[in-house]
Amino acid sequence: MPADSSRIRFTPGDLSGGVAAAVVSIPGNVAAGVIAFAPLGPEYAGQGILAGMLSSIIAGFLASLTGGAPGMIAGPKATTSMVFAAMLTSLVATGHFDLSTPDGERLLLSLAFGAVLLSGSVQTLLGAFRVGGLVKFMPYPVVAGIRNTTAILLINSQIWPSMGVDRQSWSAFFSDLGQIQPGTMAVTAFTALFVAKGGRILRKPAVPIAALVAGSGLYYLIDTLAPGARLGPVLGALPPVVPSPDYLTSVLPALAASVDLGVVAAVVAGALAIAVLDSISALITLVSYQSIADRRFDANRQLVGQGIGSMAVAFFGGLTTSGILARAVVNHRAGGRSRASGAVNGVAVLVLMLLLTKPLALLPKAAIAGLIMVIASALFDRWSFGQVKESIRPDATDRRDNVVATVQMMFVVLVGVVWGLVEAVGAGVVLSIVVFVVQMSRSPIRRIRTGATVRSAKSRDSETTRILEEKGHRIAVLELEGTIFFGSSDALASRAEELAEDGADFVIFDLRRVRDIDATGFKVLGQTFVRLRSRGTTLGFSFVIPDVLRPEIAEDLMLNGVPEARMFESTDRALEYFEDGLLMKLGADEFDEKGWTLDMFAADWGLESDEARILETYVGERWFDGGDFLFNVGDTDRTLFLLRRGTADITIPISGEARHRRLGTVAKGTVIGEIALIDGLPRSAGVRATDPVDVYELTFEAFMRLAEEHPTIAIKIQAGIGAILGTRLRRANALIAELDS
Repeated sequence: MPADSSRIRFTPGDLSGGVAAAVVSIPGNVAAGVIAFAPLGPEYAGQGILAGMLSSIIAGFLASLTGGAPGMIAGPKATTSMVFAAMLTSLVATGHFDLSTPDGERLLLSLAFGAVLLSGSVQTLLGAFRVGGLVKFMPYPVVAGIRNTTAILLINSQIWPSMGVDRQSWSAFFSDLGQIQPGTMAVTAFTALFVAKGGRILRKPAVPIAALVAGSGLYYLIDTLAPGARLGPVLGALPPVVPSPDYLTSVLPALAASVDLGVVAAVVAGALAIAVLDSISALITLVSYQSIADRRFDANRQLVGQGIGSMAVAFFGGLTTSGILARAVVNHRAGGRSRASGAVNGVAVLVLMLLLTKPLALLPKAAIAGLIMVIASALFDRWSFGQVKESIRPDATDRRDNVVATVQMMFVVLVGVVWGLVEAVGAGVVLSIVVFVVQMSRSPIRRIRTGATVRSAKSRDSETTRILEEKGHRIAVLELEGTIFFGSSDALASRAEELAEDGADFVIFDLRRVRDIDATGFKVLGQTFVRLRSRGTTLGFSFVIPDVLRPEIAEDLMLNGVPEARMFESTDRALEYFEDGLLMKLGADEFDEKGWTLDMFAADWGLESDEARILETYVGERWFDGGDFLFNVGDTDRTLFLLRRGTADITIPISGEARHRRLGTVAKGTVIGEIALIDGLPRSAGVRATDPVDVYELTFEAFMRLAEEHPTIAIKIQAGIGAILGTRLRRANALIAELDS
């Protein structure tokens, strides 16, 4: 992204993009406004449309200039309009507002726009303190539940205007079905059908406008051809369009003077719900828009911009604003790239409102209802239906997860339908917290393995290998994942102590997949280290080394009593260390200083004593100091080495670096370099002595003489090498199978 991408640079594309987006914004603004003010009655539809338009004109204008996504077009959303409507319903239900008087109406609207101010403030703070991303922790089933609730409530709110009847109880409705207006229903159905299918003949951005025009045309055609037909009302005269801060002096005093707990609760709950929904919507929209614009945007700054716009528009009597992907796409396709396109959009919406005030007043409410119903149907979350379908399938692979997701989603929908959208958002937030705590409280143990099933990369002689296979269960490896915190650390400590009681002499905590550890987690890990040590069990930690690998975790472990000697760069290193410790504890002779004799290697290959004496005439003996290479990657010699004493690392060079990566370790009794002896290709890895090493060596030339002079001995040696390779292959296959499981 260019360095000056956030500056306002006006181009012809910004003009065309802003105007194009303004044209497609009109129907959405109308719908959002009508939805928001529906609880106050049809006479407030004009007030609602004005509030929706002001959201684009003022809030959208400011959001484009101060937000973090140049080219994004903001405006009112149907979801937050439903929350606004639910809040108005709650306020009216308190009985403190007499809408028949100017003062009562003024106070109610001042409090409603006060909620807009509070919502914008919350968004601004979320972005300013860079915690806006926290809303992403809301589980998707909760988000889906809110979307589905909004869709249901939106459709329900438009049932009455679609039939041309006043809102009433269902019992009263069914007792007088004659009040239904067929002509009004026809207008609604025609408009909805046009919105749903119009994309086949028109460009999608133009469909809502064309649908309103077509629906209005049918309305007036019916009125002309059948003068006596009953038809629903039109919007009627709209308030003055010129933006004016009419609530500048009343919003704050209304909020400050509110002493009734019911009023305060309604305003605060509505504001928080709107802030949460606008924030979620903004972040989701931003992710999608980034792929379209092929740029990265600042999500927190975008929340600040939206918050500033919403705070400002509250004093003008407008709804909150949020980025709308459809409008941003239209803007982008028409050439809008910078902040100027958003500013142009705000101005263009104002101009269009001035030009369309009279035509908008003639829009039938039935046509608007048809538009809103289709918009609402698009809000239904398709993923939810898939989860419901999978949850009732007995053969579904993840049925348990599907059922849990469905229950979470249905819980939010149930709360929303029974109590309202504000309550649904609140329930969703609470459910998100509960789900988060439950997930975090789960044991961080990914799986448990023992030294009998997983071995270090250190190659050992057959006897010590047999011992480790029999006694390896006394080494336990706990692979951990996620976060170790106060809610999960106790379960981890309890499991480690159970393993110690069951006979584990060594326990390894594999921290490779651990994202974070809180103060309580470190404290419990330190206490576990001490408690296990008092029982004779050694606890080690892998993938953590002071000053090298995840030093912040290493430092806190040391502060809680874990010595540096019990921290390892990998689980393989920890396993090797504890395998050595177990062998010493068992008195295995791997650590005596005598080393392996040629007779011991010969016996492993099935040679008789006289054959061993013959072999002795073909091999030589060599010594290497610690740090010396027996051979390196790419060497072409084909010598076979028999490790008598000491240890060596098998390594490969790291491309572009002077360092080598360790693949494994070999100890006395190990055969080295057997593959090159057989295939004759350059060495694929190096072997470096980690301490003084004593080896027998059988050169390729000597082996060929042995094969010619004593073919039976050569065949036995080859069979022994084949057995070694077979054992390694079986071990690799077992490891792959375990990883797959």
